[in-house]
Amino acid sequence: MSTQNGPIGPDHVWVEVSDDTYTEAVQRQFRRFGTAVAVRTVDLGDGPREVRATTRGEHGGFVLGQAYACAIEESGSGIAWLVYGGNAGVCVLPRDASSSALLTEADERWMFDAFFIVDRDDLGLV
Repeated sequence: MSTQNGPIGPDHVWVEVSDDTYTEAVQRQFRRFGTAVAVRTVDLGDGPREVRATTRGEHGGFVLGQAYACAIEESGSGIAWLVYGGNAGVCVLPRDASSSALLTEADERWMFDAFFIVDRDDLGLV
């Protein structure tokens, strides 16, 4: 399992999702602008919701952690924001879910992905 997600050098950020339980395995590099910042919420079209990094726990389930975002170069769109997290990607919690430390069962209300690419206005920073 990789814990290498995040900035790699002055110009790039690396995202690797090695646990494919809820999303596909991914290895991607993005050209970044500026430093990564902690992110609390993301709006994927239905209003701001809590976003968390997901990492496979030692004893099953997933540990939820801090998600991060940084400005990246998005071909065709110019500058966008990459939201990334742990070795199992990131998840957006349902509005009524508690952000407990361990996720053992997910339902269709949880939204998982390797990463999200959004506009700056869609982020709520810590």
